[in-house]
Amino acid sequence: MPGKANGTVGSTVNGKVEENTENTPRKLTQDDFPDAKYGRNRIQTLEPEYEVLLKQFWTHYLKYLGYDVDIPDKDVVDKKSYVVSASVQRKFPNEKVTEATKSSSFWGGHSTATPIDDNISKLTERAGKLKLSTNYVNVTYPETYFFNYLVNYDSVSDLSASYKDEGDEVDRVNVIIKELKSLAGLEKHPSLVIEPNLKSHHSFGICDPKVTHNTFLVSARNDPIDNYFLKLLRARKGNIDKTLDLFAGDVNWRSEIKLTDLVLGGDAQYYLTGTGDGIIRNLNCEKCWIKGTDKEGNLLFLFKANRHLTNEAPQDEMRRWTLLKIEWTRLILRETSTGKDTVTILFDLSGFGLKNADYSTMKFIAEFFEAHQPECLAHVLIYKAPWIFSAFWNIVKGWLDPDVAAKISFVKNEQELLKFVDKKDVPSCMGGDNSYNGEYIYPDRNIDAAPPLKKDERYFDLVKERHLLQLRLFERTKRWIEAADPEVSSLYWQDKVDTNIQLAQNYIMLDPYIRRRGMYDRNGFLKLQL
Repeated sequence: MPGKANGTVGSTVNGKVEENTENTPRKLTQDDFPDAKYGRNRIQTLEPEYEVLLKQFWTHYLKYLGYDVDIPDKDVVDKKSYVVSASVQRKFPNEKVTEATKSSSFWGGHSTATPIDDNISKLTERAGKLKLSTNYVNVTYPETYFFNYLVNYDSVSDLSASYKDEGDEVDRVNVIIKELKSLAGLEKHPSLVIEPNLKSHHSFGICDPKVTHNTFLVSARNDPIDNYFLKLLRARKGNIDKTLDLFAGDVNWRSEIKLTDLVLGGDAQYYLTGTGDGIIRNLNCEKCWIKGTDKEGNLLFLFKANRHLTNEAPQDEMRRWTLLKIEWTRLILRETSTGKDTVTILFDLSGFGLKNADYSTMKFIAEFFEAHQPECLAHVLIYKAPWIFSAFWNIVKGWLDPDVAAKISFVKNEQELLKFVDKKDVPSCMGGDNSYNGEYIYPDRNIDAAPPLKKDERYFDLVKERHLLQLRLFERTKRWIEAADPEVSSLYWQDKVDTNIQLAQNYIMLDPYIRRRGMYDRNGFLKLQL
């Protein structure tokens, strides 16, 4: 596969960043995962329609951040401004990109799609103006232009701020950024800096570009970053305007609640400081846990409703406990190597009573899966629901997204449950062979007051590598969007897939430097992998 990036960044030679491959794992590509079975319209399995939609989405986003994508503003909404990659079209030879009769314009109004005959002339004209659109360039070291990311956004870089370096560590990260700027010539040529385009789409009116840029980058960990966009697109059935609304709202929400801080600090930040007592109580009562899979290979998340008490914690702490559990689950998923990016939730309602009917938390969870983690549920199994549950359910079902509601099955007994889950994965408390019952291991004051590894030279190499991988992703994406030749588009698409994987691989190596151990690290169930 062409365009593969190699090596962890180490030193600079003749104005270029050189790799340091000593004791560094080989950079992985999609070729390393031939047996993974992905769902439809993931970055590895794009269909023609969704490839064009993803190009449109990225175009809006990059233009908003200030990147000069060579698609005229008036043509961004027109699907005929983008080619389908040849490798994508070959997999789906009979599928064509549908043309919307009306679509929101670049400036937030509406425009009618241009006639189909305009497609060839439009792409030919663009190709004539931009040779890069018909010639493939293997992007290993990003062009100078792309270092505007470092100039515009390094004050809230996903590694220099969100990961909370302190003292000398901040200075070291700043040195890395300064070095990269200098190599790109930006310190000598400040005119190369491009300001964000705040009018690229009306959805971004609620956003701060720096917050949007870095919250998006840091939200991807050991999962492909493009698949986040694709989840949003699938959730909104390919409607670009609704998807951008969803994206803007999500990144604002993640920033406001400081979700990254919650994940990186884990439960230890509360237990060791004596704060968040409600979070620790919810963990200690062992009412939900992750263990095993359903018959389709989806991770199984069990919730025992009779152990959940509505007055056990203030609402803020109840929500933070919920988010911790969900984000830990995301870390356990092995999306790239297995192709599984969804979870099955098993609600055990045996013994459910009014004291367990937590409307507020249930509404929060329903809104979360609709607005912040759509397309992540495989099945929702409601086991042994008593008659008293019907009143609670009649209210809750009105909050559910129709797609989520369609995944719900009521399971009356053990025999019906075995249609979804093998007995070896059914918890012993429900008649199965899985003896794990969610025992909570408290954080260790001597170990969990900080991440497992102290920042060393390897950490700073990984920080530098991450910056370059992010720039590489942006440049490869820009070239993929602009490509006027289907074969060239294919090459950039393959490069994008590999860059997604290498960013995830980079996070896995960074994780022990920046994230404290959580519940599933301490019990050995979480082994961070692709």
